[in-house]
Amino acid sequence: MCKNLKQLSFALLALSAGLFSASAVTVPNVFSANMVLQRDTDVPVWGWGDDGETVTVTFRDQTVSTKVKDGKWTVKLHSLKTGDPATLTITGNNTIDFTNVVVGEVWVASGQSNMEFSMGRKPLTAADLPSCTNTMIRWLNVRNTRLDEPTNNVQATWLVSSPQTMPTNSAVAYYFAKDLQKTLGVPIGIMESDWGGTPIEAWLRREVIAANPVHKKQVIDAQDAALALYQKEIAAPEKSAPPKKGAKKTDAPKKPWMPGELYNGMIAPLIPYAIKGVIWYQGENNSSSPTNALRYHSLFPDLIKSVVRPIPNSCAAIVLSPRVSTNASLIARFSNSDKVTILPVRSASPGGNGFSSKLAPAPTAAAFAICPALTLDTMVVGNCAKDSTGPSAQSVIRSMQFFNSRMLPGQS
Repeated sequence: MCKNLKQLSFALLALSAGLFSASAVTVPNVFSANMVLQRDTDVPVWGWGDDGETVTVTFRDQTVSTKVKDGKWTVKLHSLKTGDPATLTITGNNTIDFTNVVVGEVWVASGQSNMEFSMGRKPLTAADLPSCTNTMIRWLNVRNTRLDEPTNNVQATWLVSSPQTMPTNSAVAYYFAKDLQKTLGVPIGIMESDWGGTPIEAWLRREVIAANPVHKKQVIDAQDAALALYQKEIAAPEKSAPPKKGAKKTDAPKKPWMPGELYNGMIAPLIPYAIKGVIWYQGENNSSSPTNALRYHSLFPDLIKSVVRPIPNSCAAIVLSPRVSTNASLIARFSNSDKVTILPVRSASPGGNGFSSKLAPAPTAAAFAICPALTLDTMVVGNCAKDSTGPSAQSVIRSMQFFNSRMLPGQS
């Protein structure tokens, strides 16, 4: 009897161990309730699980399955159309249900303080908060993260636009989303990934920069040397003698921005989420000198290689800082590649936030073509439309103009 009970105990123990050894199927945080999936294209859904585990993804009338290999799995939903909110279900060793999922247009909004300037910034844009309830606008705001190597996840979740969810989100991106949603009549999803005071080098893939010998020397080698100096400074023992009374306090050394670290922490984990395009507003941190501004121009195509091209069927609508957008050589780089359309818009601000304090007339695209050396406060570069009348490009322009009217009341 005791022997039988002992054997039964071992059997139950083995069974429970087998049950608990199977790990739950998981997905990155770019997937959650309230998310927006890109319409009219393949939509990857991916995650992790046990090798050999069957994972099934169901959304509306589509069901796709795959096997986990090397701990990873990926499936694709095909040519989704807009419609009522629905539930996306992922089934493996466990089941995950993401409710209130819609299909529309998804845009990544990135850059520095120009893009990061929030809707809750009083008294400029906060006046629009009470009216920003809109179930057709959804938001994923990526937490600021610096990493030496690319990560596969973010700390974020999708939220529906409302006065409660929008105060910390980008004003420029919100006005863009609002205008585009009104124009297209479909849900708009914004994946906001920005950080004030950052240079373009930090947003680029390190290997893309390193592929150019000049960039490797001027950017990677130079910043590696700066990092070594920083590490030496913070490791140095404090001086034994206390500072003299009234002496000015010396600022602590600041860690330099390293090539690729924001790409690793804030862009890489978004790939390969299906998106329509990228809006980018950055450049002030690269305008400290004419040399740095020119280097920005030579680095700028690397942004397309790092962020836009890795995502199938995506495009770019790019807003440049006023201080670095006036060089005709940068215009030429994009006017002859990637079917890019260049559109000028106005930029304005009371200052101190990375915006120009000057309002200049917005030249037309035709005038731009006639005079390629024309200087601009801000320009938009995009290949989202065949010409300057495309809805995405026009929404960028209108959102910037509206934002400017908030920055400098009485001007538009």
